[in-house]
Amino acid sequence: MARDPRRRSSSQESPGEKSETSPRVVELLNQSQLSGRDGKLNCLGQVQELILNRDLDLLDVFLEEFLAYHHDRHPDVRRLVVAFMEEAGKRDSYHTVKFAPLLSYLLHDESPPVVKKVVQSSTFLYKVALKLVVGQRQPSEPLSEMWKVMSEVRAQIQELLQTSNDGVRTLVIKFLEMIVLTHSAKTELSEVPKNMELDVSLDMIAHDHPFIKLADFKSSCGVAFESLLTLTTSQSISSVNLMACIACLANISRQRPGFMSVVAQALESLHANMSPTYTKSHTNSVQKNLKTQLLSFLRHPASGDIHSELVPLLIELGCPPAEIDKNKLKVDSSKRPRSDRGSLPAAKKTKLQTDEDGSAVAGMTMPAVDMTFEDILPLLTPERVADIVFCTMERLPDVCQETFITGYVPEDNPGTSLHIGFLARMLATQMTSAGVGVGMQKTREKLLLQTQTQRVGSQLMASDGTKLSEMSRGGSQENEDWDKKDIVPRIRQQKQYILSDVTRKNLDVAELQQMTSSAMKRIQVNEKAAARGGTLMDRIKLMVSLATQLDGGCREALYDYVLSDLHLHYDVMLAWLYEEYAVAEGYKGLIQVTGQSTVEKYDKTVTDLLGAMKDQLDAKDKMFTRLLLDLPRIPPVVLDIVQSYCEDEDRVVLGVATMRDLILSRPAVQEQFLGVLLQLTGCQKENVRIQAIHVAKRLHSKDLLSPEIERFACEQLDCLVTNFPTGAENSEAADAEIEQLDDSIYVCLQLFIGLLPLNHSLIHKLSAVYVEVSASVKKVILRMLDHAVRAMGMHSPDIHKFIETCPQGAETLLIRILHILTERAAPLHDIVRRVRELYRKQIPDVRVLVPILNVLDKVIIMHYTWVIV
Repeated sequence: MARDPRRRSSSQESPGEKSETSPRVVELLNQSQLSGRDGKLNCLGQVQELILNRDLDLLDVFLEEFLAYHHDRHPDVRRLVVAFMEEAGKRDSYHTVKFAPLLSYLLHDESPPVVKKVVQSSTFLYKVALKLVVGQRQPSEPLSEMWKVMSEVRAQIQELLQTSNDGVRTLVIKFLEMIVLTHSAKTELSEVPKNMELDVSLDMIAHDHPFIKLADFKSSCGVAFESLLTLTTSQSISSVNLMACIACLANISRQRPGFMSVVAQALESLHANMSPTYTKSHTNSVQKNLKTQLLSFLRHPASGDIHSELVPLLIELGCPPAEIDKNKLKVDSSKRPRSDRGSLPAAKKTKLQTDEDGSAVAGMTMPAVDMTFEDILPLLTPERVADIVFCTMERLPDVCQETFITGYVPEDNPGTSLHIGFLARMLATQMTSAGVGVGMQKTREKLLLQTQTQRVGSQLMASDGTKLSEMSRGGSQENEDWDKKDIVPRIRQQKQYILSDVTRKNLDVAELQQMTSSAMKRIQVNEKAAARGGTLMDRIKLMVSLATQLDGGCREALYDYVLSDLHLHYDVMLAWLYEEYAVAEGYKGLIQVTGQSTVEKYDKTVTDLLGAMKDQLDAKDKMFTRLLLDLPRIPPVVLDIVQSYCEDEDRVVLGVATMRDLILSRPAVQEQFLGVLLQLTGCQKENVRIQAIHVAKRLHSKDLLSPEIERFACEQLDCLVTNFPTGAENSEAADAEIEQLDDSIYVCLQLFIGLLPLNHSLIHKLSAVYVEVSASVKKVILRMLDHAVRAMGMHSPDIHKFIETCPQGAETLLIRILHILTERAAPLHDIVRRVRELYRKQIPDVRVLVPILNVLDKVIIMHYTWVIV
């Protein structure tokens, strides 16, 4: 196992002090298991200090014990575990092999503070894991699996960008910044902070690395960068998240200059399209942040090409020209560095075509914004601008909008060429965003012409392969100069295809079904062609529409197609179910072909697909859960299917987890599924019962669900009174029968006893029932109390109240509880006082005093000796 070279030098203790550290850690870990939230945090904090800062050799010994607390019910304890993983990763990077699965698990935690801490720690641990993997030149199974999990963590965190929690989203934005920086290469012009000079980047990864593909790295970099750019155009993003996004994009531009021009355009578009929901203070803060970041761009040596774009934008933001000149980099134009485009993602690079003189062909390569800018710049004369103002004045509101008041900055030098150019560019940006303007029109014409050229070329190759072959080998100069002017007339001469001319004849039902089935099969087998043409979604929509409207062979063909590979065709299956649901709810006015109702068709489709999943998928495959969560409506029959999963020994874990997710995520069926789950807590199959009780205890933390769970547990407890009456003990036969039913008694009690540590007040309900049940039931209750009473602890107010108000007949229950509490620790003074008061006033049973004798004074013990003897 690899070790941090600082491992041995970090510990400065003598051997005697080291020998005392390990027992102390063991003691603290044991003490934390019996403590509440604050005590547990204190103990684990001391353990972290002892392991990481005193004796790092203990990290391997107690790592598993510390990480086991990630299942703790207190969010603060789970956050401490994540912080421990981050600090341990700094000491020994190889431990990220064990941390990766826990990070993936805790990302789905219900507590937002825990998720925030996981995202924050993942930003550091991802770089640690990548550096560890990059240094591994030989294939290693643990590192390979760890990197797969970290890749999944990266994808999961990117999905959190759409969360409604601003704090989580801010940390996700910083995580995406880290992804872009680590998945791209440094250049000579990169301005890297000193604390990040040793961070790994794309240029440090070998091309022949055993399990890191450079193409995948560049692709993920492009996706992350595109997500940040898209976030700046969102109208629903908060000002805090927007400023964090701006800062991250600016950091990326300074450290990876190839992104600078794209980021500058995005910030220019942001300024021109500021969200109208911001208040004046929010708008001012965003504009101030924009000005600060743009000034830092001016100082960067790679910003020479975009000074013409930055200067007008800074002037519009209210930056004085003197400050702009002060921050502008003084570089000779002949030696001015160019922005490195090599680090840009493929999606951001611009194709440059040159003519014979080497200059760019403006009509074909200029971006749409620039083409629209050049078109409207000469048109912005004072007379035309005045006409535009007068024409639009009638559309102005009576009251000036808050967004205009906060965003308007008076122009110091109106009418200058610089000001007119800035207005033209701002109008061009807005027109391009709206899809209008000369630039967008020429771009569409270019794309249409390219599509038509490819289509005609393929037709000509099919019709006259010999001629095209001669042309490819040389041919005449006239054929080589064949251009788009010869293509357009040929396209216009093509005869339009009219479907009604082909299907005009009358077709019988059998022939129509055969044709539709054949059409469906042809659509199914041409998936790759649809992917190349960019029509995958149209293909899926066509298939599900045919299956929904025509039924018959199309429905069966689509069913077989989906079952051929459930994972690969999951999107088709989901689209089919949503199409069936839309028809069933009347959202689509379709003609009913068959006599079966649309609701029944939807329910049958769901049932058939779930049944096929049970036959084909592995018992642990989570696609079953995923489909149920994605369904637009849960049919009633699904309740029985999920229950059958829960009662199946092989699928019980998946079934119970699915039921938990449905209870939490689908309020419409929450009550029904919760009822089934509670019924399973009394199942005779032990594995099913344990899983159901575990989930019920987790759901008890939800305020809306805890009353129903406690009500069911109390009903189960009351069954002990009616099903096992005390009068049955009078006969030996009845007593023997009750002994045989101990397992049934245990089943009725298990959920209630499990809820005691979560709601201490249930101890009073237990004492009331304990008085009425038979002796056999009391024996089972006394045997099951150990874990629950220890979890409640001596500090529980309900335990103290129970000692004071112990009902007649529950003395043995009280004595058992006192023995459990005092078995490993001395009783509290309050408990001793209450027990003595109880013995003196209410229960003159000397057995009550036995658990507290070891803390009584000698005089008091001598006083009770005659009673004990």
